[in-house]
Order: sequence, then C-alpha cells, then structure tokens
Amino acid sequence: MIMRVGVRPGSRARDAIGVGGGSGPAPATKLTITTQPSSAASSGVAFPVQPVIQLRDIFNLPVLQSGVVVTATVASGGDTLGGTTTATTNSSGVATFTNLQLTGSATDTLQFAASGLTAVNSNSIAVSAASGFFANAPAGWTTINDQPFTSIPVHASGPDAQGWTDPDGNTARFSLETDPTAPFPSHGTLKGSYPNGSAGGGSFFRMALDYSSGQQFKNIYWSVIIQLSSNFDMNGNVGSKFLWPSGTIAEDSFTYTTFNADNVLEYGIVQQGGPVREMYQNIGSPGNLGVFQNYRGQYVEIQNIVRANSANGTADGEYHCWIAGTKTHQYTPADGNGVDWHMTSSGRKWMSMDINPTYGGGTAPVPVANMFMKWNRLFITGSNT
Repeated sequence: MIMRVGVRPGSRARDAIGVGGGSGPAPATKLTITTQPSSAASSGVAFPVQPVIQLRDIFNLPVLQSGVVVTATVASGGDTLGGTTTATTNSSGVATFTNLQLTGSATDTLQFAASGLTAVNSNSIAVSAASGFFANAPAGWTTINDQPFTSIPVHASGPDAQGWTDPDGNTARFSLETDPTAPFPSHGTLKGSYPNGSAGGGSFFRMALDYSSGQQFKNIYWSVIIQLSSNFDMNGNVGSKFLWPSGTIAEDSFTYTTFNADNVLEYGIVQQGGPVREMYQNIGSPGNLGVFQNYRGQYVEIQNIVRANSANGTADGEYHCWIAGTKTHQYTPADGNGVDWHMTSSGRKWMSMDINPTYGGGTAPVPVANMFMKWNRLFITGSNT
C-alpha cells in the first residue's frame, strides 16, 4: 500500500490552492468579499473603492477558477445601480468590479451572486448628491428615473431598458456621443440635431417616459444637464420648448420648460392649458442668470422642483428652479406667487416626462447648420409630501 506523507486518512487538511484528499481541487461553493465597496459614495459617480470578490470552497479556502460570472445587484436601499454590473473571475478565482455606482440618496447594500454559489452582501453604502450636482434634490425622495443616455429608444418597439420610447419615429435625428468634457462622461451624451432649413413650430426629435404606478407622485424634482450648441439660434421664433412634465404623455401640451424670447433664450416653465401662466426668473442677482444665450456651448445643470396644487383653480402649487447652482425662480403661496397647475391625472400626480424640443412658437426655419441640443444626464425623483 502506498502511503501519502503528511495527510492522515480522513483528514480535512488541504493546501492553499484547493487540492486535497486525493480528489482534486475542491469546488467553489460560495462568494466572499475581499475588498468592500466604499462606505460612502456620490450619486451617479463610480465608487472610489470598487468591490473585489473571491470564490471559496466549503472550507472557506480560495478556489482558483476562472470564467465564473459574478453579478452585482441592489440588495437593500432602493437606489439605482449603474456601471458594469458583472465581473468574471480570473485564474485566481477573483472578480474585480471597475465602475459600479449608485444613483439616489439612500443607504444601500449590494448583493454579489453567481450561478450555483451562495451569494454575499456588502456592507452599507451611504449615497449622497454628487459634489456640485443635484445639490437641491430633496432628501428621501424616491428615484423615478436616472437617464444615462447610453442608448437611443427605437421607434414602435416598446420602451427601452429604462422605459423610454420614441413616439414620433425621429430616431435618426438623435446620436450618441462620448464626451470627455461632459460632467458625467461615463453616462454618454444624447445629441439632438436641428436640420438646417426645417420650418419652425414642430418637434424634430422626441423621447418619452410614462412613469409606472409606483413612480407617480404629487411633487417631482428633476435635474437636467444640457448644452446648447454655440450657434443655437431661434431665428425670431418666440421660444423652444424642450422638457414637458405632464399628467400623461397625451397631456404634454399643458406644462413645458422653454428657452424663450428669440436669442435671449430665457429659461422658464409655461402652463399652456387651463390658466395660462409663464414663469421666468424672478429672484437672484444679476438678473441674467436665466438667459441661456450666456451659456451656449457649455454644459449647464438646471434643477427644478414642482409641487402640485390641491385642486384646479387653487393656486397653492409651487415651482423652484436653480440654474448653474444659483436659485433663479421661486413661485410659492408664501410669497404670493402660488401656482395653479392644470392637472387631470388621477390623484393630481405627475405621470410622465417628455424630451420634446419644439423649435419655436412660429414658422421661421432653422437658419444655421449643425445646430444641436445635448443631454448628459436627466435625474428625476418624486414624493407625495
């Protein structure tokens, strides 16, 4: 009989590479986290410390197996997980994530799972507004959508992975770009082009999102990071509508944000149905912060809060706006500027968002070539309180 030196019959002793007992490498049974993700993270920004996962066997020893796909998901907290959410083990049985990020304002844990293996959860990750962005997002509100602009919805094929559609079939006028100068370069940039010579008064491209029943709230916050081309020109038309918070997509004519007054491009929000009201910059100094002719050719964040009024005809609604970090609009009952939002949705809730840039309130054509509007990020949250 041939004896094996150093291993007693029936012993559990094994070496560090997972070989033992004369039966070959022991199989992996579970995942462990050898490097925890950052305990604090900025919303929409990759964790400073990315998680590292190790395969282990029943004896909690590392298993050296390549090709195992590990998937990360949100286990608790409810924020949105972004970045590359899968990583594959190398020859050491190690899966290293590179750009995971959470969007929202909760405290989350992540779960890491692989087929046939026991999953593992991370420590807590406290998510806060990214430095310089979403600074006025109300704490504790529910994330409705965080659009990273990594794909273009296809007309008539149903919603994309985040629920957006192209209702009008003008997808060809959209393009995706990687812009290292954008505030969030990893999110991609959606570019909408205005065809030279096209008549004003119409929409040249459109994306629409109907919120699910669990995403419909009386009050909404949204931040849009946008750039107008340096040659953006309204050619005498009175405005350019571009974002429409609405009861439903079918009701999108009631409320829209706009760049108004020809090439002054004054930012405001307009209610078109019911009582007509136009709300432009009414606070802040100097008074031209809301004038986007000063911002053409650069990315600007616009933050908005809209609180629904209690009933049509009762002007107790609100509107707040910050442009490039400075508050420019405040319409509330407390200052005598309460808003009577015209709403027909059940429960007086906001139910959709439209990227629908109508060119002007007139018929003058687009006068220049290569005119565009870009979006780098659109982040929407909501609450009923």
